[in-house]
Amino acid sequence: NGQGFDRHLFGLRQMALELGLPEPMLFKDPVFTKMRSFQLYTTKMPLTINRRIIAGGCPWKNVKDSYCVTYHIYGDNCSYFMCSFKDCETNDCFKLAAAFEQSMKDLRKLLLHMPLLSKL
Repeated sequence: NGQGFDRHLFGLRQMALELGLPEPMLFKDPVFTKMRSFQLYTTKMPLTINRRIIAGGCPWKNVKDSYCVTYHIYGDNCSYFMCSFKDCETNDCFKLAAAFEQSMKDLRKLLLHMPLLSKL
């Protein structure tokens, strides 16, 4: 729903930059720095035509040992795009993608064999 707090903080930082104001102190706080060092960034892919993704990308911060996963869920389908820095020896997008795909298959199998409990 686009309600992630990081978007609001990005807006605050950009406004200060565009108005020529000093960067707000919040962005110099060690807690903020730690918050921006997550190893997994996720975001919804916005660009589709006829329910097919035509663009993907990872607008994540420069944290070298991190991954970015963009995704789009429509109907019974889920498409995703994963990336990481090539020169990071600890990351492997192919392994992450294979693990994610297997997890989705396992989850599907589990849900298909689960009795329907909801009366909605």
